[in-house]
Amino acid sequence: MRLLPPLHVVLAAIVTSVAAPAHAQWTRHHGGECIPQLPASLGTFAVTMAGATSADPGWGVDLVCASDDSDEYPDSAVTRVRIYLYDGSPTDKITLSVCTVVRDAPPPFVRCSGTTETTDSFVGATVFTLSGDDLDAWRQGYDFGYLYIWLPAKSGATGFSYVKGWITEQ
Repeated sequence: MRLLPPLHVVLAAIVTSVAAPAHAQWTRHHGGECIPQLPASLGTFAVTMAGATSADPGWGVDLVCASDDSDEYPDSAVTRVRIYLYDGSPTDKITLSVCTVVRDAPPPFVRCSGTTETTDSFVGATVFTLSGDDLDAWRQGYDFGYLYIWLPAKSGATGFSYVKGWITEQ
């Protein structure tokens, strides 16, 4: 005969599991998940171990980096996005926006939040942290979200600019 635990032990276990504190969820992405937006960028686009980059000294690259919008992890619940970048151009800047394609608007309509960018003269690693109004384009909860990132053209022998990756947090 198997003995059951006393009722107060069972109730304590249920209350503990229900009252457990929520924890932040996150999703991490490699820059290789991005794709060029324009056909002209296909010839300059490269994915390396370090991330996505433009490998051409004469042409930058427009990237679209899709979000992982799902019922368990919707874009509308994202509270912060951190994008890890390297700007290798001393004369041009990296720019980025959070955007969505509005699915029910004929023809296709794109909505983007404000643009964030490095300065023209900045060279080095940086992290853009987007939150609040920066994520307004993802707040609708029914559109197809992505990051739009412009990487400048390769500058000199070692001046690659690249997207290392990004993290979305709820």
